[in-house]
Amino acid sequence: MNHGVVESQFSELPDALRETLSDTMQFGVRTGIPTPEHTTQAKESKTARENRETVWKHLRKFVANGWLRAFPPSASGILNQWHLRVSSTHFVEKTQYNKERLVTDLGNPGGEGDGQDANTLSPDLDYANVQADYINDVAAAICKDMRSKGLADEELAGIKADIKAAFMQVPIHLCDIGTLCMSFEGWTFVFVRTPFGWKWATHTFSVFTAALKCKLQNFCQNGWRHMGLLDPWRRMARRYRAVSGAKQSLSEDGLETESLSRRARLVWARFMAFCYVDDAYGISELLGNRPHIFADCLRAAGGMLMGHGAWSISKVKEDGFYAWLHKFTGIVIDTRDAPKIYVSFTVDRVDKVMAILATANLDNEFHPLGLVQSLFGNLMWFTKVYSMLKCWLAPWRRGMQQVATADVGSDFMVSTKRHDESAAVAQKKLKKDMGMLMQYLTHLRAM
Repeated sequence: MNHGVVESQFSELPDALRETLSDTMQFGVRTGIPTPEHTTQAKESKTARENRETVWKHLRKFVANGWLRAFPPSASGILNQWHLRVSSTHFVEKTQYNKERLVTDLGNPGGEGDGQDANTLSPDLDYANVQADYINDVAAAICKDMRSKGLADEELAGIKADIKAAFMQVPIHLCDIGTLCMSFEGWTFVFVRTPFGWKWATHTFSVFTAALKCKLQNFCQNGWRHMGLLDPWRRMARRYRAVSGAKQSLSEDGLETESLSRRARLVWARFMAFCYVDDAYGISELLGNRPHIFADCLRAAGGMLMGHGAWSISKVKEDGFYAWLHKFTGIVIDTRDAPKIYVSFTVDRVDKVMAILATANLDNEFHPLGLVQSLFGNLMWFTKVYSMLKCWLAPWRRGMQQVATADVGSDFMVSTKRHDESAAVAQKKLKKDMGMLMQYLTHLRAM
């Protein structure tokens, strides 16, 4: 990574963000995971063994991209002296709603005993907050911006882009290389980029999308170059002279000038930009070359921070680039009737929640933690749009509050009952509530 672009092209960033971003790009992130006394051992999961050909395909890709360093079984004698912390390799199979994924089970201690896995041993080193613009805040911000600009009949378009293999863009500090590793069929793989599965990966990556969002929002004011103290005033003076000259010419011809002034305000206004972890989304007025400037800034800023291959071309083909309807973190934003904004879910997202809910055995008192987490995570997104659904989140939240979720597996059984009710009453309430929820989702899907 070229950390020099932070000072030369992103000088308007807040001081703390600019310093953290520059250090991350130049040196990498510290994991803080202690070095073991000896190289640890871990076996791959059963699912990974059953999909070995696909696992090897992903591993070859990771090594070719420079995200991993691979060592054959013949090097085990040397590796035993390197004090590596090796975790289990796991594979997530493709489903109707999720793509296949090779992950590192950093919560599995292998044969080292409880509490000796990489995630448990990884401390909070004052990492940045997660860059997450939730959909209700996005919709509110868009409506507020449209009202302030007086938009009524302007054509608007959403621009969406997805960062490819986001977490793998972040380098690991040289002093901590060897704390995040995995093994498969005797081979040892050492991460030099943050892997999917590390509990702080989202935090360490968020400095990139926070910088990207800040650049997009301020581009019309600051441009690319490092600006001096008086440069913003000089730019404003040039724009003011251009508008004044045009207004004078229109006045001499007996033409109205208000539409010119309004158009100038829109062309030079701040862009609306949002980021949710590795998803970038923005709204642009279709005025002159304004949407092209926004798209070029989005592409160029991401390329400067994370390389020319940062953007997922396949996702661009899937989502489109300009559209009236646009998906942002699984939710559709409709700007056709601006300044009224309509937010809804796609049918496939509703189907996904209904399918997960159908797998729950509501006649049982206990439920697998993985199922509870999946239901809670998906329903939480629905409450961002349909706040009336919050009441149906409560039992699943209680199930997670009873255990330290970071210390147990997804098959750990939890109960949704309150402390002041019996198991029979809790099971009856849950079955009734989820029946009502399924009825609501069925109605929502049919609309």
